[in-house]
Amino acid sequence: MDGEAGTGAGAVLVQLVPFILFNLILLVPYWRILRRAGRSGWWVLLMLIPAVGWLVVPWVIAFMRWERPKEDLGQVFG
Repeated sequence: MDGEAGTGAGAVLVQLVPFILFNLILLVPYWRILRRAGRSGWWVLLMLIPAVGWLVVPWVIAFMRWERPKEDLGQVFG
């Protein structure tokens, strides 16, 4: 069993690094969208849960009530 490829910590690391990088690339824009909408950025942590997070966070963003005062729109888009 000493010559088997794909076992051990190296194989786990090879699979885990792209997952982490991909999530970090997507977490920042989602976090900014939620903050600008007046919501907590902590919702983004749900995206780290495989399969569930990819469905929940976009659903929350799409169907939540955006309660930003109209006076703040200059800060959002400016």
